[in-house]
Amino acid sequence: MQSHHIGCYADKSSAPAVSSLEGKDVLLDGDPKTREDAEQKCARVALKRGYVYFAIQDGGRCLSSLTAQDTYSKYGLSTDCQGGKGGNLASDVYEVIMFSK
Repeated sequence: MQSHHIGCYADKSSAPAVSSLEGKDVLLDGDPKTREDAEQKCARVALKRGYVYFAIQDGGRCLSSLTAQDTYSKYGLSTDCQGGKGGNLASDVYEVIMFSK
């Protein structure tokens, strides 16, 4: 499974743009900040729930929802993402690609 990086977007803790999936699947184990293969694991959990868009925030926290594609950009772009794993109140947003070319 592959995913396409869409960009880095700002977020707000008071009203997150995309819901967290932390604690909702065994794949999302341990401390999100030190999670191995955070992008791949989040993609798999999102897809299992029928979601196509997902985000990684704060080093590995997994975010996704049925409406993520409509809400991820509501606070605009951010420059606070690092290494494809988001940042503090910044989300690296991805789209799951079902096939490889």
